[in-house]
Amino acid sequence: MKTFNSFFQATVQGILLCIVASSASSSAAAASDDAAGLRPYTKNPRYWQYNGRPVLLLGGSKDDNLFQIPDLQAHLDEIRAAGGNYLRNTMSDRNDKGFEV
Repeated sequence: MKTFNSFFQATVQGILLCIVASSASSSAAAASDDAAGLRPYTKNPRYWQYNGRPVLLLGGSKDDNLFQIPDLQAHLDEIRAAGGNYLRNTMSDRNDKGFEV
């Protein structure tokens, strides 16, 4: 459970960094390459940078609504073992496969 909690906490922090980076003003986006945080890479905005260094976000999941997967911890362990460092999540509560909360 400790591994899951650490991974989940890192994921939440990553999502919060994305939100902060996307809501920053255009003047902050023009700051130097050494600016802290996750944001589009200044040398190529099709990529990301973290603390001024380019970073590749790797991730994916077997379902678009991550928190309705019944074996979530095992699935997060799979993603991490494959080198994943990023998660997507669609917030919804539709009935899909019958196990949803």
